[in-house]
Amino acid sequence: MRKYKVKQYFALFSLYLAGLITTCIVPSLSIIQRAKTDEYVSFSDLDIFMNVMATHTNYISYLVIISFYILAFILGLNAVFFKATPCFINRLQSRNEYIKRNIFSTVIFAFVFSFLLEIVNTIYSFFVFGWDLTLSNNLIFYSAIDFISEFLYYTRIGILLLLIEIIFNKRLAPFITFGIYALEYFGDMFILKSNSLWLPYKDSVIVTGLLTGASQITDIIPIAIRGIIINSLLVLLCFRLFKKKDIIENEKK
Repeated sequence: MRKYKVKQYFALFSLYLAGLITTCIVPSLSIIQRAKTDEYVSFSDLDIFMNVMATHTNYISYLVIISFYILAFILGLNAVFFKATPCFINRLQSRNEYIKRNIFSTVIFAFVFSFLLEIVNTIYSFFVFGWDLTLSNNLIFYSAIDFISEFLYYTRIGILLLLIEIIFNKRLAPFITFGIYALEYFGDMFILKSNSLWLPYKDSVIVTGLLTGASQITDIIPIAIRGIIINSLLVLLCFRLFKKKDIIENEKK
């Protein structure tokens, strides 16, 4: 890998790490401060732990994922995607090679991004709540399970970004991709308002449900199956559409 690529990845993931640490610390410290200074209710350490680590209003929540993490992931991944210029593609062995390289980039990108999400959350718990509370609530094990759901989810986002890039172009792809996920979440929140209806974004997080008992460890199985099937279908669609794409004409759009 060329040095400038290494520097590019290092700078990007350092920025991600700083952002994740900020989104983890700022809201949770506010919650902890309010809980400890409440004059009317006495909260135990476990109560505070569950309020910070196991609710869908803090560090790993649907709203934060849709509003911040997905946008950051899309913009970062789009910046390091291989350029779909005619000259670059013509130098490859085949058009399939271009898709393979981008899928590989997506998988690596999603793996590192998901790992950073989980490791920041876990280390923060150790520092703030201590070893006993963190280990007794199985946060490490649950975070490992959550990593699977996060990894499949962000991989899907990257593949969809590539698909939209193929259908439209690289400039429009990030906005359309983010719009799809925003429409899914906010449409469910304000229009459908259904807790029983499954939507893809609901597979993005499982750790909060595991901590509260709302989810079971075995729930990762259907999440993984759905993720693998959807991701595989999107990959196949990328290969199929890119074979028919008029690259020169598409770049003029």
